[in-house]
Amino acid sequence: MNRSTRIAGRAFSPWLIALAASSLAGWILVLLGELGTMPLDWCLGASLTGRSAIVSAGTLLALSSPAALIGASAVMCVAMMSPLLASPIHHVLGRNFACRGTRAVLLFVAAYLAVWVAAGVGLQTIALALRSATAARWVAPVLLSGVALLWQASPAKQRFLNRCHRRPELAAFGVAADRDALIFGLSNGSACLGACWALMAFVLVLQPGTGHIIAMATLAVWLYAERLARACPPRWQWRAPLSAARIFSSNAGDWLQRCRPNDLLQQHNNQDAGEQWTHSTTT
Repeated sequence: MNRSTRIAGRAFSPWLIALAASSLAGWILVLLGELGTMPLDWCLGASLTGRSAIVSAGTLLALSSPAALIGASAVMCVAMMSPLLASPIHHVLGRNFACRGTRAVLLFVAAYLAVWVAAGVGLQTIALALRSATAARWVAPVLLSGVALLWQASPAKQRFLNRCHRRPELAAFGVAADRDALIFGLSNGSACLGACWALMAFVLVLQPGTGHIIAMATLAVWLYAERLARACPPRWQWRAPLSAARIFSSNAGDWLQRCRPNDLLQQHNNQDAGEQWTHSTTT
């Protein structure tokens, strides 16, 4: 491990804590909004569902404040996407001097959030329109689940996932460094959006309640697990985050192996024997 990697690792730890805290705060706001105790109405079209008339996106936006849609998109992004930023932020810190690290990370995060907030407003509008245009509650979820399954298996999905793994060279000085951090945030956010939009749209079209929250949490875990898979050639195939399952099972197996009672007893006996040998040699 070289010196720059060690420095980036030390600088990265506070950001890792910040990402975890931001995600936790976002989930708390999501829960409060879902329970109706915060003015973040995730499912503003619920009261319109069941009408036979098709409600236009313009009418939905008139009924729902754009500020509320932007706020809901920001909260959704912070809650669900913060864990995905750990690796890109580590890359940004590793390509910048310590005095510029915070600035570069903030520029990257701002550009990433801008992509997702804008896309979130559009996805929410589409979800509200679909839910308002269908009399039966199951029609929109079934329709978007089919779209999500098709996109999940498509080569285009893999292309976007591959782009999520890109780590470009970043300038270290002046305006060029700020520009590269912004461009990296925009490109990484766009790649993430391209990989996730169909699954996100499916979750947004679900009716509010416990099932909606569980679906959001499941999707957040799924998206994080997808990033653990390596880039591969785009082709038609079903994509499931099996790499995360293999990593978990491997680590869990090692942990269970070390925690077997006989092994723990053997380790304790070995430690006692080592202490007795050390005491005998010193005396």
